[in-house]
Amino acid sequence: MLRWLQGRYRVSREVLSEFRPVLTRFGHGDNAITPMVVDAYRYPDIYDIESEGPKKSTSKVRGYSAAVGKVPPSQGEADPPVAASVAASVAGSSARPIETVHYGARDLFTVEEVPPPARELPFMNLSFRSRLGDQDNLKGAGLYGIFFDAEKSPAPGLIYVGLFHNGKTGSGTPFGGNILRTRWEKHIATCSMRGSNVGISSRTARSLLALQDSHPLRAMGAPSVADVIVRDRGCNAGENRVFFARDNWAILGQAEGDRLLSRFSFSYVRLTSGLAHDDDDDIRRVVGRAEERLKRAFAPICNFETRVGHHRSGIAVGEFVEAARTALC
Repeated sequence: MLRWLQGRYRVSREVLSEFRPVLTRFGHGDNAITPMVVDAYRYPDIYDIESEGPKKSTSKVRGYSAAVGKVPPSQGEADPPVAASVAASVAGSSARPIETVHYGARDLFTVEEVPPPARELPFMNLSFRSRLGDQDNLKGAGLYGIFFDAEKSPAPGLIYVGLFHNGKTGSGTPFGGNILRTRWEKHIATCSMRGSNVGISSRTARSLLALQDSHPLRAMGAPSVADVIVRDRGCNAGENRVFFARDNWAILGQAEGDRLLSRFSFSYVRLTSGLAHDDDDDIRRVVGRAEERLKRAFAPICNFETRVGHHRSGIAVGEFVEAARTALC
């Protein structure tokens, strides 16, 4: 298709700059702006790509598998492990001021029981709302990890790595916004699969319907609820998050609000300012590259790129924080 179109169109520098994070996410070169990449750019949440725009759709692409001792290759090269080489991601940069904060989910959210979206889905009966306001340590720009199970010994394990930099390229300062409202409020709803406003893709619905058991989550794939569930409902759960919740349903399925929240915690490693030579979008690129390195190294179970069944387990808070600080500095 691209050969046929050669000479008929030209991708401008501005367009390429906008699409490059998505191309990099899927391991593509600059000449691979395909319909799937366009879809990922338009509907980023289902691909775990930060944006302020609407979300929808899905893809069959899976990117990262867990690796022992090395990181999967991208664009023909293998990156070194996260802590081994800062130069690869922030070459020429001197240290930036970094702050790390930790929160239990009970400190972040209030939970209200609400009517589920359909009688076949009684477990989708919780509404999560931010408890905290616009305080400095919830602003961009940085990397965050979500951990489960906070009550488990010896420590909770990493299930998701994400970034926050207050909007996309060209949208002003990355040191603003509110990560709690923009990202974490949606994550707690989807990782638990208890949020009343969760939607899924048609692909995920088919995967659930194909399960050969009577698990409650299978009801989300039923044709009778497709009009309600298979669409954008405020936050979207990809296949990985649905199957994470399924594997932990004995804990998540029946837990009341505070009890459910007690299982999750969040760590945020954030830059507190840039350097004189870093403009806003340079900072965004630094954060984006750092996120890629951590996701490749840790293969968290709830990230879209991690192949189902190939995730890593047992990544503790300290290991995540050290890797994040190294990648950002």
